Amino acid sequence: MARADNDIIINGGFETGNLTAWTPGDPGNIEVLEAIDFSPEVSAPQGGFFVLLSTGSGEVKPSSGPDLDGNGSADYDETTLSQDFSLLPGQAPATLSLDWCFLTSELDSYDDFFMITLDGAIILSGSVPGPSVYTSPFPDTPPSDNVSYFVTSYGLTNGSTFDSGSTGFQHFSFLVTNIGSHTLRFTVGDQADGFVDSGLLIDNIKIVKNPPSSGGSGSGGSGATPTPTPTPESVPTPTAEPPVDPTTPSPPAPSSPPAPAPSPAPSPAISSIPPASSPSAPPASPDLASGLKPSRIVWWVVGGVIGGVIVIVSALFLLAHRRKH
Repeated sequence: MARADNDIIINGGFETGNLTAWTPGDPGNIEVLEAIDFSPEVSAPQGGFFVLLSTGSGEVKPSSGPDLDGNGSADYDETTLSQDFSLLPGQAPATLSLDWCFLTSELDSYDDFFMITLDGAIILSGSVPGPSVYTSPFPDTPPSDNVSYFVTSYGLTNGSTFDSGSTGFQHFSFLVTNIGSHTLRFTVGDQADGFVDSGLLIDNIKIVKNPPSSGGSGSGGSGATPTPTPTPESVPTPTAEPPVDPTTPSPPAPSSPPAPAPSPAPSPAISSIPPASSPSAPPASPDLASGLKPSRIVWWVVGGVIGGVIVIVSALFLLAHRRKH
């Protein structure tokens, strides 16, 4: 039966109090500790336990080992811890995350270092900063405090001393895209000699499946983040209209005729241009009564009276003239 996603890494928080499911290297100067195993105390970022990989106390491995950081100088006191795990097709891509802390007593003349690898490829590394005689190509990782730490446990790391301080716990995450088997390994080492201690604290190791929208199918490299393929903007597809034959009109779809709405009586058109008069039409007779005014009637009456007087006077004059003769 496949393990659940949150069980891909077993005992990733070391809450068992031991190295169950983990494989220490030789000489195996490794121990699961609690806050009280340090002076001053160092709190775990998650739970109550964490693991310490130490190059101390002092000289653990007198003979030189391989050149782990590739600077041409042999390394000493290499301490490693690893676990194999698998990602099933439904579990990739997934995010590997953990908390780490680098401690050291080394002077800047020797670049003690640490590294984390996945399937042999370095995914995180660091070294003591400064103008070193044997310079490591790993990034300088200076302590963030000026505290001297001493391990007071009863196990393999007892007596380890880190006088130059620590970085404090830092969070790290990495995308794993390959399905199949993988090996996660932690390493800390002395640069060019076997003296003076450096250590690496690890806690809260998890592998969590990514949401479907955040990655590919898990066929990529073990750690390379896949480059997302740009998705073109969605363009709506127009609905195809059937071709129209101009010579053959399509019969209208049968439908019930709408009830006719009552039409208002048409208003006579009003024109600003008077119509031309017809020559055959007689002019309209004026309405005398409508054109008479009281003043005109008075003048007509007066005129008639005067005219009548004149006629009578003229007639009397003629009659008198005839009587004389």
